[in-house]
Amino acid sequence: MSHNNNSAIALLGGTFDPVHNGHIAMANHVADFLGLDKVSLMPAFIPPHKNSTKTSVEHRVAMLELAIKQQPRLNLDLRELSRNAPSFTVDTLKELKQAQPDRVIYFLIGMDSLLSFNTWKNYEQILTLCHLVVTTRPGFDPNKANDTVKAIIANAKATEYAQAGQIIFTPPFAADMSSTELRQAIVQGTDNSNEIPLPKAVLSYIKQHQLYQA
Repeated sequence: MSHNNNSAIALLGGTFDPVHNGHIAMANHVADFLGLDKVSLMPAFIPPHKNSTKTSVEHRVAMLELAIKQQPRLNLDLRELSRNAPSFTVDTLKELKQAQPDRVIYFLIGMDSLLSFNTWKNYEQILTLCHLVVTTRPGFDPNKANDTVKAIIANAKATEYAQAGQIIFTPPFAADMSSTELRQAIVQGTDNSNEIPLPKAVLSYIKQHQLYQA
């Protein structure tokens, strides 16, 4: 699949608490599929009061920096952290589009996010600003979506905007365990670090700073 993607902006948002191999693999998978030079990992702001067991912004960013050191196509976009308030995707995309109106934006989401896409703030407007790139898992069945999401997918296929509006499904991709499962594995402390799908530098950082302890 080839758009002229050298100047495209591709964003993978998340809490990255912690960033794990699945995030890195997903970003590279999409870069390969779309022929992208760069994919930006964009950590979301989490209000400090939301859950005291979560790590600070500083730790999350430090782990991301370690994780992408050996990843030439990946970089960080910290714009949502600088706002110091939870960001809505639509606002972030508007800000990007105003700053760089000529660049195509790809917004990367997982299958679970697509299935609840109709609950996102101003979801109709999101598709006027970017293409959604959905990483599908093996055995993915779009018919499991609710009727609103099915209609969104059908309408997106019908519109062939060059700049925005498409929902692009990647070839199936087996994701690693979730961040929640990862945090449990870290707390339980497995003797074999290879069983925890984290970049080694990130795992060392977590141990050094004693993050995610029960």
